[in-house]
Amino acid sequence: MGNTRKRNVILFGLFSAVVAVVYYLIQLIQGMVLTLTYVPDVTRAYENVEVLNQQVSFDSSASMPYLLLVEIALFMLAGALITLICNKVIRRQNASNRV
Repeated sequence: MGNTRKRNVILFGLFSAVVAVVYYLIQLIQGMVLTLTYVPDVTRAYENVEVLNQQVSFDSSASMPYLLLVEIALFMLAGALITLICNKVIRRQNASNRV
């Protein structure tokens, strides 16, 4: 039982790390594509200046650590779900092979 638990913890950590890396790679690629395809429009650059000067941004920097914690928790949850699904599939295959 201890060996299975250890294997599950390793798989859980591995899948969580894979999900996190894939997520951040997608974010990186998306940022690069948006940066490369951005074309500034000089003629409409100052249309929203009045609106931007009147808007106030609340709670933009204070919530960043909480968002990071939420992301980490979601990655761990995704890793746990993938681990559970993989274990169920493996158990079904082993059960069908025994019969």
